[in-house]
Amino acid sequence: MDSEDDKMYNTDSGNESSGEEDDGLSIGLEPEPTTAKEKMEIEDLPFEVLTAEDIVQHMINCISDVNNIVEIPPTTTRILLNHFKWDMEKLYERYYDGDQERLFKEAHVVNPYKKPAKSQKKRQVSAANGMEDCEICLRDLPSAMMKG
Repeated sequence: MDSEDDKMYNTDSGNESSGEEDDGLSIGLEPEPTTAKEKMEIEDLPFEVLTAEDIVQHMINCISDVNNIVEIPPTTTRILLNHFKWDMEKLYERYYDGDQERLFKEAHVVNPYKKPAKSQKKRQVSAANGMEDCEICLRDLPSAMMKG
């Protein structure tokens, strides 16, 4: 019976630690860089701090570059660039994708290529007759009375 008890107590339940387990956590005992050269290699990043003027100039250059290619108003170009986080390549890709109407809608911008509404055409015809629609009082008034 002694041998049966020994067998029962000698089995590994899996609850005990063997002391050699690696749970994947590091304690952070890596040696710190001691020389200036080692520190320089670690901190050598390819980033550059820009002044506000540099950022504004870069934004103006981006707007100008995109505007020369897509030929839309600079304000619309700026809004589209902001929508694409100033990534010109993404803007070009989506712009020439074919569905420009969807692009302008997603960026919450009025499509600059959209045809004028019928009310503007009607206003032009009325102006030829010497009368214009007043957008404030909604009456037909002589063109001579319309200012601005």
